[in-house]
Amino acid sequence: MNEILTELSRPLWWFSVFVAGILINLFSSYLKNTLDTTFANTSLWWRKRSVIRIKKWNDLIDQILSSEKAQNNVATEELRLLLTAIFSLLGATFILLLIPYCIHDDSIIYSCHGGQCHGKNSTNNREFN
Repeated sequence: MNEILTELSRPLWWFSVFVAGILINLFSSYLKNTLDTTFANTSLWWRKRSVIRIKKWNDLIDQILSSEKAQNNVATEELRLLLTAIFSLLGATFILLLIPYCIHDDSIIYSCHGGQCHGKNSTNNREFN
């Protein structure tokens, strides 16, 4: 703590802070116009992109509402995605329910590793080197 206070009391530190502040101020004044232009162009691009995306979405909705075949296709796709999600959740639940049965001292996971079996009931009780 004394080192920090000693360093802060030196005039060289205060002079370097003063010079750094002036350089940052000058640098920021030159960058301000460039950054403003860049951000304005980015904002304009984003706004145009959003309008195009909303227009495409509305066209898709109108197309689906106007055609019974399109409605059936969307409903079938939604059902397929729903069934995929349900089967994925069931599979993950099944795997999670199997974990306690796989992790114990007599399990094949712990008893055999790298061709060397060393579980309680194994015939080859060599330890790892």
